[in-house]
Amino acid sequence: RKLNGNFEIFARRSNVNLHEIVGNYNVTAQYSLVNLYAGQGLIDLNIDATKTDVNLFNIDPQTHQHNLLVNNGNLFVPEEFQLSFLENTPQIRKVVFKPENEYYANITISVTFGDLKVEKKR
Repeated sequence: RKLNGNFEIFARRSNVNLHEIVGNYNVTAQYSLVNLYAGQGLIDLNIDATKTDVNLFNIDPQTHQHNLLVNNGNLFVPEEFQLSFLENTPQIRKVVFKPENEYYANITISVTFGDLKVEKKR
């Protein structure tokens, strides 16, 4: 059930639930719920969500760079990620996190009028 490759997903009023994603993903979602479970080998993940809640599971903070932006929503990230807020106001939360490794995967998520929740790998 592992998805591996290059994917472009456009969802409008449709929920997206993907498990063990590996490769490159571009997800655009409107009026949806996005649940993604990262697999080992996730290279790039770009999510642009409007009026959508995004949940990202199974993330290893040592292998992924995070660029997270939440506009008019809530951001939930594990405390041990040691995030650096570029902006932290009631309307906008912008976060960058880079692992110590020289090479790492990129995760870029922008959520407008929705919540973003990131859970680390167990």
